[in-house]
Formats: sequence, structure tokens, C-alpha cells
Amino acid sequence: MVYRYQNALQDDERLRRKLECLRPVRRRILPIAMACLCAIPFFLASFQQNVDRYPLICGGCLALVFFAAKFAGEYRIVRNWAAAVGTVIWFQTFRGRRGVGATIKYLFRGSDGLLHLGKATCNIRLLKDSKTLGIIYCSDNPSRSMLLSQFWFYDFSPIATREATLPAEVGRS
Repeated sequence: MVYRYQNALQDDERLRRKLECLRPVRRRILPIAMACLCAIPFFLASFQQNVDRYPLICGGCLALVFFAAKFAGEYRIVRNWAAAVGTVIWFQTFRGRRGVGATIKYLFRGSDGLLHLGKATCNIRLLKDSKTLGIIYCSDNPSRSMLLSQFWFYDFSPIATREATLPAEVGRS
């Protein structure tokens, strides 16, 4: 089924060069803020004396489990990651509480040379820029993939290449 979209696969050389120079860096502020967000219901429940504290405790536990599952999913990808240029092959817009979004299906070529299909929910502004997206996937299992902009616990920052760090005179000799 994936091979019928093989001709739709687009190549974006600028995005490919950008993806080649990335390295994952664990974010610090966002996990601390999420831990505080999970602690607030437990803190408020300590002041309650009746049955009203149980929904607060359940809400705090659910948030904690959700964030732990999100981190585990991202860690599985980042542990043995690779980057690829993905092409949006299908999208459908929807209107939610936070505005207009889109459900997309994207296609990318993995390091094994095969085409892989992924799906994600993203902001509609992400699709207006271009039809190609940065994809981070697990090298061992390319079906585990995420858009570059969907990571909560990891930030992919560019590393300086050797040519960019050397002065012009030293690079010529």
C-alpha cells in the first residue's frame, strides 16, 4: 500500500541538510513545569477533608501517568534515532477547542531504503509552510516516528560542523 505513494515522495535539500546536523538535548524547564502541574492537585487534596479530594488525586495520577507515557514514547525513539524528510500525502482539517488543527498522514524513506507511513495531529499552520516535514524515527523500528515539532521532552539543536567552526584562513591551508 505504501508503494503506491512512492511518486508523491518529495525531497527538500535544505531541510535534509538541517536534519543531518541535529542532536537531541533533553529539555529541563518543561519537565519541571509538568512535575509541578502534577503536584498541584496533590497539594490541593491535602487541604480537603471530604470526598472532594479524590477527584483531585485521580487527576494528579492521570496527569502523571500521561506524562510518563509520553516521555517513554519519546525516549524509545530518541534512544536510537534517525532523521528523514517526510512528505504529507493526506490531511484533514478539524475544529477543536484550541482552534483549527489537522490530522495528517506522511510518508518518509527510512535508513533501510524502504518507504514508511506515519500519522500525526498537528497545527494547521505547520502545513501552510510546505508539504515536507522533519521526521524523527527509531532506526530499529521506523513505524515509531514523530514530527520534529511534536517532542515535549527533547529539543533537537543543531551541532556546529567542523567547517563552520574553523576560520576562513585555517580552512584553506
